Amino acid sequence: MTQAGLAAMVDLERTSITNIEKGAQKVSLHVLYKICEVFDANVLDILPRPAEVVQEKALPEMTALEFGGKTYVAPQKTLQKIAAILEMKEQR
Repeated sequence: MTQAGLAAMVDLERTSITNIEKGAQKVSLHVLYKICEVFDANVLDILPRPAEVVQEKALPEMTALEFGGKTYVAPQKTLQKIAAILEMKEQR
């Protein structure tokens, strides 16, 4: 089965299936059930056991970054992107 075929069967775009496969997009519960129906699988058989689940923090830890005399406070990944952008601007 192709990604496009599965996407059509569960009412998603092919890119959503690609992102779900890569772990770049979370699967909503109703989509998970649809996917299981397509493959005739029991949703409980594909879910991890409670001990295997890593709990995500509700809010990412905030970090401060000083650059160009200003202080930026945001999640670490966001600050890395901001720093890269500011460095590019500074090099120009």
